[in-house]
Amino acid sequence: MTPSQSSNTTGSLNRRTLVKGAAWSTPAIAAAAAVPAYASSLDSEIPTVKYGVFTQVFNSNPANDYDTRLGLDSYTVQVANASATSTTPQSAGGGTFTPGGSVGAGLYGGAGLWFSAPINSKGEYQGKTYLQGGATLKVTLKFTFPSADEIIEPMLWDAGETIEIPTLKYSEGGAKTNNPALNAFNGADLTVNFDEPVIEGNTWTGTMTVTTSSDSSAPADGAIRYGQILASQAPVYLTEATSSYTLTTTITITSGTLALELTDGGVQTYQDISGLSTSATISR
Repeated sequence: MTPSQSSNTTGSLNRRTLVKGAAWSTPAIAAAAAVPAYASSLDSEIPTVKYGVFTQVFNSNPANDYDTRLGLDSYTVQVANASATSTTPQSAGGGTFTPGGSVGAGLYGGAGLWFSAPINSKGEYQGKTYLQGGATLKVTLKFTFPSADEIIEPMLWDAGETIEIPTLKYSEGGAKTNNPALNAFNGADLTVNFDEPVIEGNTWTGTMTVTTSSDSSAPADGAIRYGQILASQAPVYLTEATSSYTLTTTITITSGTLALELTDGGVQTYQDISGLSTSATISR
């Protein structure tokens, strides 16, 4: 059958081992915004802020069903186009990826959210934006197999387990390059909880909840203007592909607030980013 890919947007291994991989990426559909925040003081200038969510899904080696990764992480498939779409490897993206590259300089993939430094009334980046700690993202992977008998449990899915993922200044896998406009590759400490999967017929669905346990920032500092959270630092994938499949990844911000400061220690304005969601699908 012919592989296909799409995206949709609406508003035993040791998991603690870092996963390294190839270099490619997939397509995304706009899930970004540039909107005025609300101010805590009516007589203050109200800046705007840009932000967005993104996700990817891939089959890293569609030519060999027994030597591949089919799923989601930050490193295996890094694509050199802003939609993270690719045929070989097979990749699709959803949402709007971090401007300039989510997983490297000019490379797109992974799953997460990004946000900009405040934008003043002259259209200039100024000051610093914080994603307040305690922001929560849900990442869902839905695998559809040819039959119920062919369901394969993905690697690195430990239902009921909680893991900690640290802030990461620079990429440690794939092309090992950073987007120069990014403050950090993964800008906050993360706590990841894995739900019990739901199996219905020939479909396996798993949801992980990713919570930031520290603030993340996007300062206007030289070339730097964006902050980013990479939920895909918790990798989930199959290591073999069935004769046919459909795989969809979905990311949703269930709670999150950006705090904007045009001047250090100055008046803060706030932007609620809860409810942003996007998805991506590949099939064969």
